[in-house]
Amino acid sequence: QALGAFCRYRTGFAPRLSELMVLTTASYWRAEYEFATHAPEARKAGVPETVIAALQAGQTPQLDDPDSKLVYEFANAFFQTRDVPDPLFEKAVERFGRRRVVEMVGVLGYYSMLAVLLRVYRVPAKTKN
Repeated sequence: QALGAFCRYRTGFAPRLSELMVLTTASYWRAEYEFATHAPEARKAGVPETVIAALQAGQTPQLDDPDSKLVYEFANAFFQTRDVPDPLFEKAVERFGRRRVVEMVGVLGYYSMLAVLLRVYRVPAKTKN
């Protein structure tokens, strides 16, 4: 629980960047519940609707903000190649600092674990009470 609370609320990233990380992770794993849970939070944090829609559709979002672009590039490399190329890693460290890059990898890993669990147990986007 402490790790989850840290990843969600206490990294050094602005909420819009944290939520972009989570939505990118949910999109990659096609974790509908995770995406549906975080999309409203992403909206509140300032993630544009077009970005949310693109991620939900499994498409590359159009990102105007350089920090969002860098976070998405990093996360996309993380998922697509299971690695982050050195130049991209260095760019992220230069922009965010080593501590924030460690946090970003932690957020991507933590929400991947949740996404995998949600997929394996077939948790739908909306549950019936």
